[in-house]
Amino acid sequence: MILVVGFGNLLHRDDAFGVRLLERLRDNPKLPSEVKLLDAGIGGMHFVQELFSSYRAVVILDAVEGETPGTVRILEASVTDPRTLPPRVERDMLADLHYAEPGRAMAMAKALDKLPPRAYIVGCVPAMIDLGIGMSPEVEQALPVAEIKLMELLTNLLRVEEVGG
Repeated sequence: MILVVGFGNLLHRDDAFGVRLLERLRDNPKLPSEVKLLDAGIGGMHFVQELFSSYRAVVILDAVEGETPGTVRILEASVTDPRTLPPRVERDMLADLHYAEPGRAMAMAKALDKLPPRAYIVGCVPAMIDLGIGMSPEVEQALPVAEIKLMELLTNLLRVEEVGG
C-alpha cells in the first residue's frame, strides 16, 4: 500500500494546494486500489499515527519553496532522524505535532521507525499564502499537471512494489 497525504491550510490561499490535489484524486477513477488517501490539513499527528499501518511508500502533497509560482515539483524526501540531533533540538522539533508541517511529522515517524522506505513530495510553488480563500490562477492551473505527475509517480512506485523492490 502507498499512502498519499494532502497537507495545507484552506484559509491561506495557495497553501491549500495539497488538500485540493487530494480532493481531485478522490474523484479520479484511475486511482489504483493500492493507494490510500489521507487529508492531514494542518495537523501532522494523525498522519504519523496512520503510518503505524506499515506502508511501502508515502507521498506528501504540499506547497513547496521555489521561484516560479505554479511550478510543480516532485522531490524525494530527505528526512532527518531526530534521534541524531542534540537533545534540545530533538525536543523542539517534536514538541507539538498537532499543527506540524510535513517535515516535522515525517521526522517523528522516522524516530519511531515508521517512515516507509520510500518518501516523496509532490509540491507546487505558491504565488500567495496570505490569509484568504481561493488559490492563485498559477496554482489552480497547476493542479491538473500535478495530478498527472502524481499518477505517474504512483504507477512507478506500484511497479517497483510488484517486482519486489
